[in-house]
Formats: sequence, structure tokens, C-alpha cells
Amino acid sequence: MPVTLTTGMFPVAQLPAAQVVSVRVFLANLENQPHRSSVTVSRLNGGAKELIRMEELEVSGDELRTVELPSAEVEGHTIEVTVSVPTNGFGTGQLPVVPGVAVVSLFTGDQTTSILQWISSDGFVPVGETASAVPARVRS
Repeated sequence: MPVTLTTGMFPVAQLPAAQVVSVRVFLANLENQPHRSSVTVSRLNGGAKELIRMEELEVSGDELRTVELPSAEVEGHTIEVTVSVPTNGFGTGQLPVVPGVAVVSLFTGDQTTSILQWISSDGFVPVGETASAVPARVRS
């Protein structure tokens, strides 16, 4: 049975034109067998949540999968990352797939990247434990 975890809403910086911001969602499989997980990303739009990405992924054993959201979808917005991960790992109470989120800046002058913000698996909380009064709305 999967568990749904969320970062809650957080702002993504808007930087000068020479820097491009993207968001990378990581799913790391800590076991040697494949597991299925899903990633949902929403942003605030006029006071309502707008779905901008939903992906279901199979994460191979001992592998890392990444979902990248480009600058046009996230820069200057307040977003929320929600993941659904399995709870049926080898260890009791252990999640076999752990999430992480990085807000990354690319400086176009020399192609260097910097991590502006990192949300580790400890920064995710089970859905229902956050105070989110914003109604969901799917982008068309």
C-alpha cells in the first residue's frame, strides 16, 4: 500500500535573465527490486492549485529517477511536490523509495549550476498533516 507525501507549498526564485531556474524531483530506490511511484507537481495560480505535472514511474532496483520541470513552469511560482511511494519495503516501517527536490540555477554565461534549495526526504510529510486550504484545479 503506498503512502502519499508532500513538500507543502514553497516559492521558486525568479532570477535575472542570465540564470535559468528548474526544479528536479528525485526518487531513489534503496532496494534491489523495482518499485512504482508517482510524482505530482502543482503551482498556485490566482489563489487555486493548478496541476502542472503528473507522472507515474517505475524505479529500478538501486536506481535513481528524476523528473525535471523547466523554468517556464516553475520560476517565480509557488509550487508543491507530492509523491506516492510504496510502503512495502524489506524493512518494517521503511520506505523503499525516498524522494528529494532540488531547485537548480543554471548560469547561462558559463553553464555552471548551483543548488538554490534542497528538500530531502525528511522535508516531506504525509498528506493530511499539512494545513493547505487551497482547492485543487487541473490546468487545461
